[in-house]
Amino acid sequence: MELRTQIEKAHYNSRLSKILENPEARNWCYGAGIARPSLRKGYIFLEDFLKNRCSDKQILDYGCGTGVHSMYMAKRGAFVTGIDISDVAIKVAKVFAKKENVSNRCNFLVGNVEKMGFPDNSFDIVFSSGMMAYLDLDKALSEVCRVLKKDGIFLGIDTLGHNPVLNLSRYIRYKRGERTTNTLNSILRMSDLKIFKKYFGKTEFRYFDLMTFLAIPFEKIPKTFVTVLKSLESIDNCILHFILKRYAFKIAFVLSHPLKYMREK
Repeated sequence: MELRTQIEKAHYNSRLSKILENPEARNWCYGAGIARPSLRKGYIFLEDFLKNRCSDKQILDYGCGTGVHSMYMAKRGAFVTGIDISDVAIKVAKVFAKKENVSNRCNFLVGNVEKMGFPDNSFDIVFSSGMMAYLDLDKALSEVCRVLKKDGIFLGIDTLGHNPVLNLSRYIRYKRGERTTNTLNSILRMSDLKIFKKYFGKTEFRYFDLMTFLAIPFEKIPKTFVTVLKSLESIDNCILHFILKRYAFKIAFVLSHPLKYMREK
């Protein structure tokens, strides 16, 4: 196991161990519900995409953590395999699946996502949330392509690293011990998207959350919040589509046509 992987594992094992001590004290939310109300648009986009694509599909939750997205997919009929380097996260995910009555549709495993033991062409969909900053992109994307079926889709969401205000916030969290050096320095940049295109013939990227941060102060005023958020999302739809996409908080991706199949022809 590489040193960077060992550091990530130790960091998350330490943070998550308290959940197992008192699981009833945890707020067991999943899917888009894990994000604060002002910053859910990217997660809602992914859920809308998945909504009618889960039934009886084999889905890999790639770097599943505590299974917060596995629950959404399993509840919509998918057979979900979750893999994560953190053995404590996997234990929490199993508790979560039992609590949500989807244990029969979930299989959680400890493993390295850059070198997985699954056979080739195993999954209809690979889903990733917030994982790519932790990884060697070439190793990770090569493995994702290997385990995807020919008509498979790699779907996910991650954080972009160009916004100076958000980068300052990340640095503060790093100094507090809430982030590792690797995740501080390896957040996705626009230049990294070229690497995604090396492995997939069709790539779609969506950008979310710049102006929507201004809605945060209104979250406890429901009627006002809904109006303010819709207005700010409309502004984001324009400026993040055309000119300021690099300063978005989140980037969602839908990748298909794994190029391994084209090379095999």
